Amino acid sequence: MKKIKYILAITALSVLMVNCEDYDPAVDPPATAVGFKYANPVLLLEEDNATYELEAATTTPLDSDLTLNFEINNNYDSAEHTADAADFSTNGTIVIPAGELTGSTTVDFDFSQLNVGETKQIVFSIVDTLAIPQTINNTKMTTVIEYSPLCLFNEVSLGFTFDDYAEETSWELYRYENGSPVLVNSVEAGVYEDMTSFEQVLCLESGDYILAVYDEYGDGFCCDYGDGAFAVTLADGTVVNGNAEFGQNTTLEFTVE
Repeated sequence: MKKIKYILAITALSVLMVNCEDYDPAVDPPATAVGFKYANPVLLLEEDNATYELEAATTTPLDSDLTLNFEINNNYDSAEHTADAADFSTNGTIVIPAGELTGSTTVDFDFSQLNVGETKQIVFSIVDTLAIPQTINNTKMTTVIEYSPLCLFNEVSLGFTFDDYAEETSWELYRYENGSPVLVNSVEAGVYEDMTSFEQVLCLESGDYILAVYDEYGDGFCCDYGDGAFAVTLADGTVVNGNAEFGQNTTLEFTVE
């Protein structure tokens, strides 16, 4: 198991601003704005600590705890929610303690569900209708969390162009360790049904690999029922092409440096 750290890059820090039209200088104490602390955090997640601390903030501390409930927003105008439900979990509540300016909860990601090279977005919006005196909603009631898994090794792309029977294709990828092949990834037959092509980015350690490609019917995927092909693209752009004209199975060897 590789040892990795959690990395967070903040691309835009939201400033809690009070709308001048909503602000009445005669109010004492002045109105307090609330919202998410960061509008657009960008997460590069790693396996050992795939957790993000989601924070909310107020412009002034309150005399009692403030509970903010939030939920997924599928209709946000500025960004699309593309996250899968299996990717993450959270309790949907942030409590800002009395006398404090910030509170937080965690968003926990399941690293095994994330695909290297794929970036997704979670759109969360605070759903409270705040009834606390001198407390108003500000314009940062939504946060868009962009996340992707970070590869510390080498990003290698595996691409397929299928024939008319993509569902017959399966594959296994092995890495040689001490002269013996060890399975590092695989896809079963049926996964690619109704697809014409597919590309998957893999995070691979340096070493020698062998890709075994199988056709369930035993006639490969070129050329009687379509002009299929497959190839591996290494991190430096080198393309290693496979031979799609085979029977039950074929292999492709390549080296990741």
